[in-house]
Amino acid sequence: AQVVPAICSDTNGTQWYIDHGENGYIFESDNKDDLMKKIRLMVDNRESIINMGYQSRKKVENNHLPKHFYFKFCSMIDTLKQ
Repeated sequence: AQVVPAICSDTNGTQWYIDHGENGYIFESDNKDDLMKKIRLMVDNRESIINMGYQSRKKVENNHLPKHFYFKFCSMIDTLKQ
C-alpha cells in the first residue's frame, strides 16, 4: 500500500496525524493563500513528496496499526485497575 503526504487545515482532526513539513503540511483554516502556499511547496519540491510519503508510512507503522491500539488500550485498562 502506498502512503502519501497530506495537506489539511489546522481545525481538522487529521492535523494530529501530520508532523508539519515532515509527512505533510497544515494550513490555516479559511486562509486560501496559506493553502496555496502549502500546495506550491509540494508541487515545487516533488522529491520531498516521496520522502514525506515514506515518513507517513513510518508514522502509521509505528503508531497507528491495530496492535498499537490494542496495547495502548490494555495499558489504559491496567491503569484503571490500580
